[in-house]
Amino acid sequence: MNKLVVVYGSLREGMGNHRVLGGAKKMGQFTIPEGVYYMVSLGGFPGLIPHRGGSEIVAEVYSCNEEQYQAVEWLEGYPNFYDREKIDTPWGEGEVYTLDDSYADHKQVFNGDWCNPIYEEEIEKEMVA
Repeated sequence: MNKLVVVYGSLREGMGNHRVLGGAKKMGQFTIPEGVYYMVSLGGFPGLIPHRGGSEIVAEVYSCNEEQYQAVEWLEGYPNFYDREKIDTPWGEGEVYTLDDSYADHKQVFNGDWCNPIYEEEIEKEMVA
């Protein structure tokens, strides 16, 4: 049985790690509501910290077979780096990869869109100008 995987960073369409999904069926894109996750940048990829507020998160949902799912698990370093939790999507219950609170001091991706990130200091500059 296929699993729904929610991706928000380097696995999204057009990003460097998208190939890891190995042809998984894209169900669609949706927005995770504001306040559920806080997106941080770890340099070349983002992470979501649960239950810390934050902006809406732009995400895509893929239906993965076991081989595709295991490839994503490997990339995400589950369970040693990322954790995962269940989340409701328009296509049913999916799984999203998250980080623990120890990453909360990393730079926030203010707009929640890893494909077009805006960082907090960019917002502050606009406010000053």
